[in-house]
Amino acid sequence: MNKTFRSAIFATAGALSAIVALPAQADYAEANVNNDAARLAYGWTTQREEGQVQLEGALLFAEEEDNERDVKLASFGLAVIGDAGVQAWDLKAGLGARIYAGQIDADPDDVTGFGVGLGGEFSLRFPQMNRLGLSSRFYYAPDILAFNDVAEIIDFALRVEYEVLRNANLYLGYRVVRAESDDTGDSVDIDRGVNVGLRINF
Repeated sequence: MNKTFRSAIFATAGALSAIVALPAQADYAEANVNNDAARLAYGWTTQREEGQVQLEGALLFAEEEDNERDVKLASFGLAVIGDAGVQAWDLKAGLGARIYAGQIDADPDDVTGFGVGLGGEFSLRFPQMNRLGLSSRFYYAPDILAFNDVAEIIDFALRVEYEVLRNANLYLGYRVVRAESDDTGDSVDIDRGVNVGLRINF
């Protein structure tokens, strides 16, 4: 395992251990999959006077048999989330940053790198159907904030979710995670497509 990626795994695990040890208002765990990728995440949210602070650690595994490519991408994010002023839709918006570190095993050369992405996210509930919701996030790490073999990272996700239980949601999502090689300038789709997932709130 590449040293950069291994260090990122240890850092993410250490951060998650610290999160679990803190007095949290709400924790959540989620997993989503498609034919080529799986993403596992654990998050922690605490309430502040001005809004919520959310921390999340995630691991994305992806493979493409046609291109003989395996990808491992770890990320850790922090976002400040608050009421966006549309109470009828329970609209919440957030701004924050995510740290990414990953490894792409592919012929002829492997690609490793890390970056810091800036961006935001939102979530809402449909009036008269408050179990049905929509959420999205977008984070972008430009060349100036991407290092080693990576020139940029794009992380976009959109999902429609249904609250089956008060502490458990099922969702259908669409995700694009893309990285650009610093050496060749080629863009690599780490994951692109529809996924299904489960989120459990504690």
